Amino acid sequence: MLEHPHGVLLAAVALVLALEGFRGARTIGTAAVWPVLQALVATIAFGFVWRGQELLRLRSLLALALVFQIGWVVLHLALGVHSDFDSANVYPREGNALLHGHYPDTEYPPGAILLFALEAPPTHS
Repeated sequence: MLEHPHGVLLAAVALVLALEGFRGARTIGTAAVWPVLQALVATIAFGFVWRGQELLRLRSLLALALVFQIGWVVLHLALGVHSDFDSANVYPREGNALLHGHYPDTEYPPGAILLFALEAPPTHS
């Protein structure tokens, strides 16, 4: 499995997700070792894959990316990870401001504000 680039990437996905699970549900105040280890695993995997990059296929890469993202979401839901301050408070406020005809004074780019507006919960004002 680890002779093929997709196998290396799949192993890296599993290991990064396992390390995320060991980090736990807290998003603030955790040890820096967890994201550093995750970055190290990804870097080593990409280093191995670089040598066999001609064997990579787009569909397989997209499938691995989807597995990683879904795994990340499922893991965070299972651990009960809470959203950070911005996504819980700032994004809905700025999205609703745009929906009510006012472009917010913000540090975020226009495309992000549009996404915030699409995801904003409905408010009645």
